[in-house]
Amino acid sequence: MHGGHDPQPQDFEEFGLADPYFSVGAIVYRDVFDRNSIGTFVSIKPPVADETKGFGSGEWDFGAGVSWYRRTPRNLFFVELAYWALGDPPDINLRNPIALEVSYGRVLDDARFLVEASLWGRTETVEGTDGPVAIDLTLSRALKGQHSVYLTAEAGLTESAPDYSFSFGYRTRIWKR
Repeated sequence: MHGGHDPQPQDFEEFGLADPYFSVGAIVYRDVFDRNSIGTFVSIKPPVADETKGFGSGEWDFGAGVSWYRRTPRNLFFVELAYWALGDPPDINLRNPIALEVSYGRVLDDARFLVEASLWGRTETVEGTDGPVAIDLTLSRALKGQHSVYLTAEAGLTESAPDYSFSFGYRTRIWKR
């Protein structure tokens, strides 16, 4: 889920790596047809990015939330709600935001690829600055076992969201009942 620090809008161009975040989640309810499920997760974002360039706050952030999934043979609907506890960098008091994401995904013909479109947003973290809102387009590829990789392109819709960003990641299922 999208969480963590959103810096004041800045009028310069920079390229760099942001703080990574790690999440662990669990499905707490799944219907007998495996079409609907409810899950929970916790996330941690360690401060490893260069905060002087605006890619992080220099502080630890923690998140927790709940998600709902609806699956059909080729479609995925997803809604996630989360709360983030943000570390405050020196000289600034960040508000802890609530984040919401709504997604629709479509499995492609060979079933190894998933294309997903998302709209996400967060409440304000810096007083007087609107919370960020953005749209994402993600391409995921299933690998052998319970692994996948993904690439996401994002476009910001508010001034506090980055104009655009790209991310990549790796997912694995560590336990399945």
